[in-house]
Amino acid sequence: MRWAKPLGFTPQCMLHCIMAAAEYGGLACLLWVLTCGQVSIGGELDAGVSRITKWKNDKHGVLLLTFDDSLSTQIDNVVPELKKRNLAGTFYINPGTQRWEERQSSWEKTFPQEFPAFGMEYGNHTFTHHGAKDTADFDEEIGKCNDVILKLFPAKQPHLISYALPGVPKQDWNITANQENEILAKHHLVRRPEYVIADNSGYYNSVDRLLALANVAIAQGSVKCIVFHGVGGDHHIADMPMFTEFLDKLAAKRDQLWITTAIPAHKYSIERDGANIKVLQSDDRQIRLQLTSKADTGLYDYPLTLISRVPATWKQCRIIQGVNQFSCQSVSNSIMFDALPNGELITIQRNLENTK
Repeated sequence: MRWAKPLGFTPQCMLHCIMAAAEYGGLACLLWVLTCGQVSIGGELDAGVSRITKWKNDKHGVLLLTFDDSLSTQIDNVVPELKKRNLAGTFYINPGTQRWEERQSSWEKTFPQEFPAFGMEYGNHTFTHHGAKDTADFDEEIGKCNDVILKLFPAKQPHLISYALPGVPKQDWNITANQENEILAKHHLVRRPEYVIADNSGYYNSVDRLLALANVAIAQGSVKCIVFHGVGGDHHIADMPMFTEFLDKLAAKRDQLWITTAIPAHKYSIERDGANIKVLQSDDRQIRLQLTSKADTGLYDYPLTLISRVPATWKQCRIIQGVNQFSCQSVSNSIMFDALPNGELITIQRNLENTK
């Protein structure tokens, strides 16, 4: 959590306040604060004070639903159930396999048209899932899979894509961790976070155990990731009734949990950890903020959520950043909104048009 305070309250003013309080008491301290312009008789104690929320929309934790191996039950069972509840998932694909070819129309036509509206994405699981004979082989496997993803979901370059290591026998993996990392960096791939596997034969084989993981994410403010393979069929099977019940109970936790895909969660955390807010202006006309981040703007372009204090009389506010303008209602003298780091200055104004 990062807070920014109005620039008018300088360290010198704080020092004078402490000295005045020590010599003359609390009233003198209050007079010094008033002199610095941070308190008005109308009660605008901290208008302009802002913070970046730990996760989008001030959610407590993050849960990633991920699906490996381009399986037919993901087409028939998983995607319809996710869409029904407006939940997002990351699908780690192998577009050089027979199972992809058998359902090619869904993977290459239907889903690229539908997924953006639901916030779903494809991840790189290598082209054929056969492993890595050597660095040249792995580079080709990664590059060909990336080419398919970028063809189906065109995006500005360079562009981050999530990567999941394919599970193969030890003898089929003949590159070192450093060699793997170099190739991932070359192709702008980001590893999937630490995960658990949900299937009938493992520990995470019940609704209660999967929900417990979601609750840990909420309690810790952390990211938790669940990997599914087959749902209702195929391999590493998770039962369909368990899956749908879990989704129902997970959807009920939306107010606390950001259920998203791998790349937005990664971008948000990297941008947030290097972010800073400056309050450039805070008066009865407007509040002006500068939001910056140390993250590479060529790769990291996800909006961060801010919560800013506004004067008590500002019941409706207008937020402006560049060409983007929108209105929101203040709650307890605060507003919550999204803004792009390293973009144009953010201006918050009282929206008189919507004030009756």
